Amino acid sequence: MPKRQRHYSIFSPPSLSMSELVKTTLDHDSTDMLIEKWLEHRNNAHDAYHEWFRDVRERKLHHRTTSHMKQIIAWNKGEFVPENVFCRTVDTGRLIPLDRTWTTHVYHHHSMSERKLSMLPVVFTMLPELMLLRGMHDTGCDEIFIIVTDLKRQEMDDVTEYFKLVCRHCFGIPCKPSIERRIQAERMFAQPSHLSDIA
Repeated sequence: MPKRQRHYSIFSPPSLSMSELVKTTLDHDSTDMLIEKWLEHRNNAHDAYHEWFRDVRERKLHHRTTSHMKQIIAWNKGEFVPENVFCRTVDTGRLIPLDRTWTTHVYHHHSMSERKLSMLPVVFTMLPELMLLRGMHDTGCDEIFIIVTDLKRQEMDDVTEYFKLVCRHCFGIPCKPSIERRIQAERMFAQPSHLSDIA
């Protein structure tokens, strides 16, 4: 029996497969290459990430651990490289090095491909956060999804709040009429101005 196709509804959180966004996938080898480039081009003297990890190593960030909590990040003796930095996972509590790799799926509008804009620089700028996100999970999280937009900050905030509203009230539960009216009103408010003609 063929799989029934889902229809878009503003009262149901859509899947990425229902969108018109183009997907670019960076495999493990591509991720490793980006991490190597990031480590090569890092400037220790003015690197906020290096300083943050160094402060953790020297236990200057007292707020990250208390008497009833285990240390979350640990940097052993050695160079500032992923295999020497460990993260305590949220699912099993084990300390695991950050040198584990992952697959990144980047979704973007087709106009970015037409303008020949590569997604590699986008992922490159997010590498430290992505390494920590990957390192926080012992099982799973070997696929990370990123949506690239060209929205202004306020537009992005409005759209994010809209999707949070839909997910909070419509995910797996019937939507109340009062919430439906609110979602319809918020949808018009959250819609970016350059998309209003095609909605």
